[in-house]
Amino acid sequence: MRIPSINLSAPAESCPWVAAMKATAQSPEYHAEGDVWTHTLMVLDEAKRIAWQIGLCPIDEQLLLWGALLHDCGKPETTFYEDGRWRSPGHSRVGAEKARRLFWELGADTEAQRAIHAMVRFHSFPCYFMPRGNAADIAFASQFADLSLLSLLAKSDMRGRICCSSDEPDMVASVELFVDAATELSCGKAPYRFSNDFSRFVFCREFSKDAYLPYERHDPSTHTLFITCGLPGSGKSTWSAMQGLPVVSIDSWCKALGVKPGTDAFGTALNSAYDEVKRILAAKTSMVFDATTLRADFRRKLVDYALIYGAKAEIAVFNPPVDACLRGNSERSASVQRRVFEKMVKNFEFPSLAEAWAVCVIRDT
Repeated sequence: MRIPSINLSAPAESCPWVAAMKATAQSPEYHAEGDVWTHTLMVLDEAKRIAWQIGLCPIDEQLLLWGALLHDCGKPETTFYEDGRWRSPGHSRVGAEKARRLFWELGADTEAQRAIHAMVRFHSFPCYFMPRGNAADIAFASQFADLSLLSLLAKSDMRGRICCSSDEPDMVASVELFVDAATELSCGKAPYRFSNDFSRFVFCREFSKDAYLPYERHDPSTHTLFITCGLPGSGKSTWSAMQGLPVVSIDSWCKALGVKPGTDAFGTALNSAYDEVKRILAAKTSMVFDATTLRADFRRKLVDYALIYGAKAEIAVFNPPVDACLRGNSERSASVQRRVFEKMVKNFEFPSLAEAWAVCVIRDT
C-alpha cells in the first residue's frame, strides 16, 4: 500500500481544508471543545497515543492518523444550525470522497484510496452500532473498511472531544460490542466471506436495515460483461483491445455517427452502444464495454443489462495519477479539452464493491 506521508509536527500542512474546519461550529452537547479543527487535533493526539500503546504496524498507524485528520473534513459543506443545535447530516459521505480525492492527488495507490475513503465513510458507525446494529451491518461495513482500525478511530474520536451528553457511556459500550461482533464474524481485519461473489454483490447492492446473515444467492451468470472505468488517457482502450473479446466503444459509435460528446446527438450514439451491448449479451457472449463510465448511475445501467441477460459484471478500473492521464489524453487522436477533463476529474465516482461481482484495478501508476 502506497500512503502519503503525514506531517505530524504541522498537521495543518497535510490538510487543505483547515480554514473551513476552523470556521465550522459543532453542537456543544457533543463537542464542547469547539470547532471542527480543534476537535480534529484532539482526535489526532488520541490516535497517536493509541497507535503507540498497542504498537500498530507503520501502514496501519499511517491510516489511523490520516483517518483522524480527515474524519470530519466533510462537515464544512454539510453543517447548518437548526432547532437550537448544529447539525452535519451526510458529512461522512462528503468527507469520504474528499479524502479519497486528496489521496489520489497526493499519489496514493488505489488500495490506500479505498482505505481512507472507508475510514472516513464509516468512522462513526462503531459509536452508533448499538442498539440498532446487527451482524449484517458488520458484514456490510467489512466489505469496505478494516474494522479493527475503524474501532480505533472511533475510540480516538470519542476521546478527542469534550462530551456533555448522557449518550457517551452508551457509545463507549457500542464500540466494544462492535469489536466483539466483528471478531465473532471473523471480519475484524478481512471482509466477511460470502459463499460467492454474486451473493456479496447482491447483499451489498440491496443492503438495508432488514438485511440478514447468512445470505446466499445462486450465481446464474454464464458469461461476463467487463466495464472499463477511468479518465481519458488512462489506458482503457488499449487494455480492451487486448482481451480478445467483442468491444463496444462509445467513441467508436460517435465516430461512426459523426457526433461529438456534449451535443444533442450524443444520446443517439449512446443508445446505439447500449443496443449493441444488449445484442451481444443476449447471444451469451462475453464482451468489453469501453468508456469512461465515471458515474455510478451510468455503471449501474450496464450492470442491470448484465443481470437481465444472465451475465456477470466486472468493473475494470484505470486509476493512474491525474498527470499521467493528462499526458495520455494529449497523445490521443481525439483528446478531451482541458476544461472538460477537469470537470471529469471532479465528477469521478470511484467504483465500490457494491456495484459488481468484482472491481479490479488494472492500472494505478
